[in-house]
Amino acid sequence: MSGIIDAPAKCELRCVIRFLQAEGNKAAEIHRRINRVYGENFMSEGVLREWCRKFKDEQTTVHDEGRQGRKSVTTEDLVQRVNQVVRQKRRFIISELCVQFPEVSIRAGR
Repeated sequence: MSGIIDAPAKCELRCVIRFLQAEGNKAAEIHRRINRVYGENFMSEGVLREWCRKFKDEQTTVHDEGRQGRKSVTTEDLVQRVNQVVRQKRRFIISELCVQFPEVSIRAGR
């Protein structure tokens, strides 16, 4: 098989890293091999080294961990309502929108 595999899933790359590391390959060699098969733009050497460290520390999962924090309240309905208000009143300030839409945090865009 020769050529580049397009659009691999992140977990696929992590599986390859875990496998090659288990064979005893160093991070630089793993990065070189991944670049040859998946292309140069899929994973930086720094990110690859981070995953090598995680696997060395006995992490076994290759999937992203769930993110903590508040759940998003953004819905298509909310986006349409905010869009309608903004189009009706082009000169507004963010705090006005936050009063009209209390479910949106003033810090949501930061």
